[in-house]
Amino acid sequence: MQQQNWFLIPDEQSIETPSLVFYVERIEENIKTLKAMVDDVERLRPHVKTHKCLEITAILIAEGINKFKCATIAEAEMLGIAKAKDVLPAYQTVGENINRFLTLQKTYSETVFSCLTDDFDTAKKISETAVSANLVINIFIDLNVGMNRTGVLP
Repeated sequence: MQQQNWFLIPDEQSIETPSLVFYVERIEENIKTLKAMVDDVERLRPHVKTHKCLEITAILIAEGINKFKCATIAEAEMLGIAKAKDVLPAYQTVGENINRFLTLQKTYSETVFSCLTDDFDTAKKISETAVSANLVINIFIDLNVGMNRTGVLP
């Protein structure tokens, strides 16, 4: 698969710009490589922040990958539209995003949306808001396991 100039488009003048170009063979090869790294695709939770794209998400789902991580509410919504089974935002859901997050749970009921927090008050606010909306939300406690980026010390 290591062809020279594999990325060249035969008739590039025919493409309207700006345009997003998929190299489907490369995407499929990357997914195949990813799946070969684990004994069960249920262990995979790829992050969609690099592609932010419904079409690539659909390819992943067709390959049996149904759990995803995302960076934004917009990416979480895209995953709901794609009917991903399980979505986890990588960052704490705070402020107005709590309501937006809960709206996703109501709108895309086939998808389980979970969230992270490392703050008791934030967890309490998410819980209270979910209870008032008659929703049950999975909340994961974000632990600092030594990288000192996010999380509470265990």
